[in-house]
Amino acid sequence: MISRYSYVESIFLKDEEISAGLSLNKITSPAFRIFRLLTGTCGVYDVFFEKKFNLSTNYLNFPYTKKAKQSKKALLEVFSEDVSLGDVSVFFKSLKSNDDFYSAIEFELINCIVANKSGRYLESFLFLYRVLEGVSYSIPLIYVSKSKSFNKSFRSLQKYMPTKSNEGELLFFKNFIQSQWSDKFFYKLTLDIDIGSIEVEEMRSTYFKLYKEKAKSGIEGETEDEELQISFIGFMDFMIELRNRYFHFLQGGWHNNISTSQIIFPDLFFKPIIDLGINWISIALFEIMRFDIENHASVRS
Repeated sequence: MISRYSYVESIFLKDEEISAGLSLNKITSPAFRIFRLLTGTCGVYDVFFEKKFNLSTNYLNFPYTKKAKQSKKALLEVFSEDVSLGDVSVFFKSLKSNDDFYSAIEFELINCIVANKSGRYLESFLFLYRVLEGVSYSIPLIYVSKSKSFNKSFRSLQKYMPTKSNEGELLFFKNFIQSQWSDKFFYKLTLDIDIGSIEVEEMRSTYFKLYKEKAKSGIEGETEDEELQISFIGFMDFMIELRNRYFHFLQGGWHNNISTSQIIFPDLFFKPIIDLGINWISIALFEIMRFDIENHASVRS
């Protein structure tokens, strides 16, 4: 962080914890800082507005969990039982690759999470989508470059690479997920939009219909005006469709765009999406971190 945001360490403050590489007061690894952000085990300080944000949502759990307070245990929830805090420290201290990738994603994530905590959900969605675009091409390439069977992995991905100028990185990422992660536990779970979290009751039916229209074939289940269940891969399509239909507003085309006059409260419209979206992105990011862990002998997974 150069200017606006700094980290606030609240759970690793002892000298031995700092020297062990567990404290944000010493660690400079962007991957470790992202890990702490997404496990909800740190604070973020806005230097410009002199405001502190305490984070306590563990987005690396799926579905995400909200804690009453920060704890060291949250760092281990996403690992097998035999992994210790010392193991986690060793891994992140040894992980030196892809710093440019993690650094670029880190600042977008901070802005996304801070905007979400501040109730600026439309702004938060913008940063969420930037993260989605940022990981869409890099994650498959990182996966291939670190695979123990590079040629086999590359060949399996090659047929999914974009062949037309209008297909691009997002389609590449979607095809990667479908081909490489379809047997993962999270792929078979749904992200459930809670319509009841929309404070203006009169808008719930309108928003439900719009969400359903944009989620299309990704819908796995629904309770009218209460909940919409979307598949893991379908939620990626859903985020893309929301972005395209609201932030693009050309008139006269065949696309069924979303107008502000329809949703009236843009922040409220995006509110139920943000935590789910961060959760989705976090699972994708951590899958790459986990892949690195499995290729490091210093951490037992």
